[in-house]
Amino acid sequence: ILAFLSRPKVLRQNLGSEFGKVFFVYHNLSDSSDWLEIINKIHGRLGKAGMKVGKKTDINQLIDELESRGKRLHLLLTDGHQVPSDSLKEIVVRLHQGLIDRSGFGVVIFFESDVYRREIQEVLQESHKFLQNVMLFPAYSLTESFLFVKTLAEEWKMKISETEIKKIVNRCGGFLWVLREGLRLRRDRGEIDWQNLISESGMQFRLDHIYSLLSDREKQSLAECCFGDADKASKEDRDCFI
Repeated sequence: ILAFLSRPKVLRQNLGSEFGKVFFVYHNLSDSSDWLEIINKIHGRLGKAGMKVGKKTDINQLIDELESRGKRLHLLLTDGHQVPSDSLKEIVVRLHQGLIDRSGFGVVIFFESDVYRREIQEVLQESHKFLQNVMLFPAYSLTESFLFVKTLAEEWKMKISETEIKKIVNRCGGFLWVLREGLRLRRDRGEIDWQNLISESGMQFRLDHIYSLLSDREKQSLAECCFGDADKASKEDRDCFI
C-alpha cells in the first residue's frame, strides 16, 4: 500500500481525472488501536500536507473540511483483525456513519483473517456498507510470485538466475512477506540451503504468524489435508491449502 501511495505515476494511472483530488490516509491498526488514534492519524496526515483544521474530532467535520479544499478523504486501514472487538466495533460504526452521511468519503479496512469469522462478522453485520463490499485477495499465483521476486531483485540490484527465483517461489508459495524473506536470505548469504529454506528462523516466524490467523476450523482442515483424510475438509479449505 505504501509503495502504491508513494508513486505518483502509478496513482495517476489508476485514478485518472481523480488524481490529486483524493486525500489518502494510511494507518496500520494494532491491538491498542481505538477511534481517537485514527482521528489523530488523520490530523497528523493533514499537518504534514500543510492543512491545519483545528481540533476537530468528528469524522464528518474532517470530511467537510477536506471537501472545502477540493479533496476527498479515503482511509486505508490495515490489520483490522488485530483490534479488540469493542474498539473495532466503535471504529466500524463511526466510519460506517461517515459513509452514509458523506458520499465522497471512502474507507478500506484490510483483514488478514476471514471476515466471516464470528467475532469479526458480529462487528461488521450492522454496518452493511462494509459487508456489501467484501473483496477476497487470494495468495499470489506462481506467475505473479515469480514477477514479484524478479522485480524486487531488480530493485535490490541483485544478480539472480530465473532458476533460483523459481526455487524461492516453489519453497515460499504466494505470500509476499514470505517471498521477500526468501529473497533477502539469498541476497545476504549468497548461497542458501534450498531444502531447508523454510526452516530458517525468519521464515518460521512468518509462517507461525500466518498460521495464527487461521480459525480453529481452518487449522483442523489444514491438518486433515496434510496428515489425514483430505476429503473431510471442505472444498473451500482444500482449494486454499493444497
